Amino acid sequence: MVDLRNMCYDIKKERMFGGGEMALQFILGRAGTGKTKRVMDLLEERINDGTNCILLVPDQMTLQAETVFFGRERVAGLLETQIFSFSRLAWRVLQESGGLARTFLTDSGLEMIIRKILIEKQEDLRLFGRAASKKGFIKELEHVFKEMKQCCIETESLRGFEGQGTIDLDHKMADISLLLDAYEDMLRGKYLETEDYLRLLVDAIKSSSFLRESEIFIDGFYEFSPQEYAVFGELVRVCRKVTIALTVDRAYQMGELHEYRLFQMTGTTYTKLKELAIGRCDVLPDVILKDSKRFQHGELAYLERTWATLSNDTFDGEVTHFAIDEASNRRAEIDGIARRIRQLAGDGYRYRDMAVLIRNIDMYESVLRASFEANEVPYFLDVKRTMANHPMVEFIRSSLDIIRTNWQYEAVFQAIRTEFFFPLNVRSNVYRGKVDVFENYVLENGIYNKRRWMDKKPWVYRKIRGLDLKQGVQTDEEKEVETVVNEVKEQIKRPLVRLEKGLKGAKTGLI
Repeated sequence: MVDLRNMCYDIKKERMFGGGEMALQFILGRAGTGKTKRVMDLLEERINDGTNCILLVPDQMTLQAETVFFGRERVAGLLETQIFSFSRLAWRVLQESGGLARTFLTDSGLEMIIRKILIEKQEDLRLFGRAASKKGFIKELEHVFKEMKQCCIETESLRGFEGQGTIDLDHKMADISLLLDAYEDMLRGKYLETEDYLRLLVDAIKSSSFLRESEIFIDGFYEFSPQEYAVFGELVRVCRKVTIALTVDRAYQMGELHEYRLFQMTGTTYTKLKELAIGRCDVLPDVILKDSKRFQHGELAYLERTWATLSNDTFDGEVTHFAIDEASNRRAEIDGIARRIRQLAGDGYRYRDMAVLIRNIDMYESVLRASFEANEVPYFLDVKRTMANHPMVEFIRSSLDIIRTNWQYEAVFQAIRTEFFFPLNVRSNVYRGKVDVFENYVLENGIYNKRRWMDKKPWVYRKIRGLDLKQGVQTDEEKEVETVVNEVKEQIKRPLVRLEKGLKGAKTGLI
């Protein structure tokens, strides 16, 4: 005889605590309510039960997540938990399914392919014909292609706009479609780029035993790309359970959020994920965390709760952990922050525990750099920097210019000033002094071409003493300078000669 009451209890228990197959559960809460800690606790509990677990976080959070999780005292097994970003998860699953047979292309490889396509299709381009040779156009086109792949936009969608806008818009859409088709044809079956991994992952998930036996935990995301939504849809269909933490104050319904609400972004993400999961898996009741763990002081908790709302509610307690300062201009504002950071550091706080949050970094970047350096405040500025002026790029460019210009003075010393010729076992300031001596010798002796550099005899140094043009006995000082000059000369000459020989023996051509 079957005990229906016990069966119903077991089913209810599975639904609440994740014992069933193919289930989804959300952990919701405002910032600081302990969502990440709850995820880590669940991870720890599951791996100690012998369950294979995967933690999915954004690319920039993988190291931090590994440090936090594997630093916990009670983590019994390391092999049962793996921390991935979406791209690394794709690599792991495709490695299992054999989808990595094609060559992965870096950004430089993609730019070479786009350049080849532009050369081949230039006569067929309606609008981009002239722009194709402009600096930065290839990089911009690469960005467009990547964004279209991330958003799952195909050329048929672009052609659907034909005749609905201006003539220039029609021509632009036609050119992008033409180039993207040629781009896809060239990559098909031979090459992979980063955006292809997620597309292939969607197809590979259903046959992956690695994922079928795992529980997925997702944390740190506010929104997802269309490709990532597609991956999520397959994960909830295949994996034993998916648990996702989102920074949102409560459960929302589709269409309930307007664009000015504080949690509009994550609330919309929540409704999209839930709608995607319905019919694919069992959606468990949401876990909503309400108690703030991060804001221990009343005024900070009040500020987090009310700052984005039009509330007449006021804070009645004493304000001791929050201050508003007014400055006459940006420089005075940043100088005040720099002085405050120095004061806190002197009181025992660590620089790593302080942060400066800025809405528009472009308006403050130059002022912040100048002020922090003047006040000797160590900092890391979270901005993207172009590689064009990086010393390594300049070193490569000027080294090639040396060969192209027959070892002209300007190209040689442009490469030397990057300091990549400096030996690793010599202090930089010591070698800079030697380079100064060497540069003076080159200028004094008019060494401006390759013939003098290739002279096998050591360069000789002698001072001219007044009007006496006769060569006297070389002094110890002159011998010392001569030794330095020839040492630096050989240090620079040897790698450049090897580079020149290698370039002359290389074959050139397009892909």
